[in-house]
Amino acid sequence: MSKNLTFFIGKRILPNKISKKIQKNLIILLKKQIQNGTDIFCTSGTIGFETAAAFAVIRLQRRKQFRHIRLILLDFGHAQGLFWHKKSRRAYEKIRLAADRIVSVPGGDEETDLALYKRALEKADADACQVCCLPDRRDGTEKLVNFARERGYRIVNVREERRRNGL
Repeated sequence: MSKNLTFFIGKRILPNKISKKIQKNLIILLKKQIQNGTDIFCTSGTIGFETAAAFAVIRLQRRKQFRHIRLILLDFGHAQGLFWHKKSRRAYEKIRLAADRIVSVPGGDEETDLALYKRALEKADADACQVCCLPDRRDGTEKLVNFARERGYRIVNVREERRRNGL
């Protein structure tokens, strides 16, 4: 895998009052990561933070100086978006269409998204990647962040970055 890869892992439910702020913060954070050499961003496009992160990458790709960055969509296939609202399914489809690459993460129907995401993280080189997250104890993302931390990934917590940068 690339030396310049960032995985997005995040909170499923973003309240409307912070959603726009998260978008702005993501753009600032992504610009910093790009300046530091990151050029590939990977997400499953799940509702909430990961959707916001994917759209932030897509927005930056439209700018001339950021056309080199790439968006990889992890496709868990079996039930991705199956029970989502129509608006969320349309957003996911936009991400699918804009993705530079779609990577199928094979797994049986009995496997959870958490296990599938862990499998994707296991394949990446910890020295070459980082995880950009907005963890939440209620939806399993905290477990993924802890798993990534145990494997030696550099963790960028958007919540902490917002506070540190006065965002």
